[in-house]
Amino acid sequence: MATPHVFVEPADCADGRVVLRDDVAHHVLTVLRRRVGDPVSVADGTGTVRRAVISSTSNGTAVCAVTAETHAPSPPASVRVVCGLPKRRKLDEGIQRLSPTIMRADMAAVVAPALVLHRLGRLG
Repeated sequence: MATPHVFVEPADCADGRVVLRDDVAHHVLTVLRRRVGDPVSVADGTGTVRRAVISSTSNGTAVCAVTAETHAPSPPASVRVVCGLPKRRKLDEGIQRLSPTIMRADMAAVVAPALVLHRLGRLG
């Protein structure tokens, strides 16, 4: 039986224990049918992965005792967008829609529509 891997909020990890709440607890306890004493792997979104054992359950939550903890550094973000050559004026529209997505992902590079159109003009 494979050890389930779940994600929790960093606030749910403290003092050598992890609390599984709401949907996560339901999934582990009901869907996967894990019980007290079963192992679970828990990530908190900060790069820390904890191996734990379910120590108690009550009212739809599970408390897990941490047995091991490792920290994995975040990989560098990389985004590559590839698309076919669109029809006239569709390129500007595509870039306008893509630019906010790139900015939301905290990426520093934004493709300027004029530069792309200049390069495409050299192709045609």
